[in-house]
Amino acid sequence: MTKLTSSTPAPRSPLAEPDAERALLGSLLVDPERAQDLIEKKGLTPDHFTETRHRQLFTALSELLQRGGGLDIVTFADALKARTPEDPITIAYLTQLIDATPTSAHAAYYADILLDRYQRRRLRDALGALEERLHDLTLTPDLIQSTAEQKLFALGSAPQNAPIESWGQTVTTVTAEMKDLILTPGRLAGLPTGYPELDKRLTGLKTASLNIIAARPGIGKTTLALNIAENLARGLNIKGEPIDKGSNAPTPRNVLLFSLEMPREQLVQRMLLAHAEIPSNLIGNGKGLPIFKRDKALASLARAQKAISALPLFIDDQGGLDIATLRARARRHHRQHPLATIIIDYLGLIRSPTSNRYANVSQIIGDITGEIKAMAKELKIPVILLCQLNRNIEQRADPEPKLSDLRDSGSIEQDADTVLVLHRAMGEQATTLTIANTRHGLTGTLPLLFEGASTRFKEAPAEQAHGEC
Repeated sequence: MTKLTSSTPAPRSPLAEPDAERALLGSLLVDPERAQDLIEKKGLTPDHFTETRHRQLFTALSELLQRGGGLDIVTFADALKARTPEDPITIAYLTQLIDATPTSAHAAYYADILLDRYQRRRLRDALGALEERLHDLTLTPDLIQSTAEQKLFALGSAPQNAPIESWGQTVTTVTAEMKDLILTPGRLAGLPTGYPELDKRLTGLKTASLNIIAARPGIGKTTLALNIAENLARGLNIKGEPIDKGSNAPTPRNVLLFSLEMPREQLVQRMLLAHAEIPSNLIGNGKGLPIFKRDKALASLARAQKAISALPLFIDDQGGLDIATLRARARRHHRQHPLATIIIDYLGLIRSPTSNRYANVSQIIGDITGEIKAMAKELKIPVILLCQLNRNIEQRADPEPKLSDLRDSGSIEQDADTVLVLHRAMGEQATTLTIANTRHGLTGTLPLLFEGASTRFKEAPAEQAHGEC
């Protein structure tokens, strides 16, 4: 007879360790010279201590160490008494802590215990808040799940206990990055697109930036975005050279494309045709191909399949996504496959369930672009967002698009770091790519050539380009 196991839950361990708190404080008092290094290395803050007295003592000790003063128990006790006269920390208590900790050798061990319990308390609080939201029937399950994932992602990737970097540290870090750029000719400050002249103007797509590609329907914004995605995933620019200047080998990067309008099969077909250089009008037209053309097309298709099948490209073609769900899916994917960039095709198809039903379109667009900008900052990567231009420019005497032609452009301009606008006459190859706005590079125009048969943009001769600071 099978013996039934007990279903009694395991005893719950406490999420506070006062003994470890006292031991850590004693260690810091025993060896104040090492204390500051440990505090900075572990990112310790008063929040890691659960007892009020311990938090007060740690705060005072940290301030003393930051000022660079030596530790004198008598003077320190007087300072503590002045800080908390209602419940003073006495010399006797400080001495007791020191006597109970004859060595500071285990200080890091005690600190790790406090960090562990603190993280567990944060998780407990986050789960408690989630349970409260579950009973709010005005919130959809998808929105609750998205919010929960966002909170858990933040707990894992950017702990609140991490110390704020000082101004001096930030200056040192940025100076080192700038020196590296100066000493490495051709290196970009941001993520390359694989279009050399465009990269030169933008100096790359910056970390945590929102970058807009805008055009009227049918002009090729999806094509340009797909070309950029392929360049990054292959690690090669449009000339077939390593995308990183100075490198002898390609450096493939992970790219996630949200295709809210076009199914993944259609995007893959476009890339296969572009890579194989097979005109799309030769396939599936009901006429078939002559044998010599058929064999050539099959050989080209086989080479294209081999070239792109292993690319680190990920396509999410789930339609009707709201911005909260899109962020959750991006966050989840970034955890599994750290991304170089995210491309979203396109803004007009993203829903915003948090917007007031009576809000106007501009407010809704502002909510969405604000969320996408926040996602770029959260994941610390550039995001490329495709947008449509107003159709009424087709009726203007001057059809050249302007920044104001972005639908509800106010909020888009406010959140975007870069706005690129594509323009060409229907049926023409000559295309103008206008850098209409950028916070980091040069504005101006660049000539592109649209190869419609193979759905690919190429740069026209650079001497035709015009720009300004």
